[in-house]
Amino acid sequence: MLMTINPTGHYEKYVQGRLREECGIIPQFYYDAMRLGVSKEDSVEDVYAAMHDLYGYGLANAVNYGTVDEEGVLSTPDGDKMYPYIKMAHPDNDALCYVYAYGIVSVTDGTTTRVGRFD
Repeated sequence: MLMTINPTGHYEKYVQGRLREECGIIPQFYYDAMRLGVSKEDSVEDVYAAMHDLYGYGLANAVNYGTVDEEGVLSTPDGDKMYPYIKMAHPDNDALCYVYAYGIVSVTDGTTTRVGRFD
């Protein structure tokens, strides 16, 4: 798994390790989903569902958090922008995972995107 901390450069004044720490165990859900059976053919929905199953709580699907652009910036329905703390990629699948403040997570392949909260 490849992890990029502060992929947009928005948090240039933050210590990189602090951004990773803010993500808690969320990166482990992505890593485990990939390690435990997500293949190259699996969709964003499959990756998100695997992460959600590992997370184990039902509210990750409850709210529309917005849309994600090509840089991973999340635009919320009220117009605010959230910049990702980290970006994760895996060579076995095209789905990228971004983690934002408040435990918000997006999984996207550039065409399909799922956004939820893993807190």
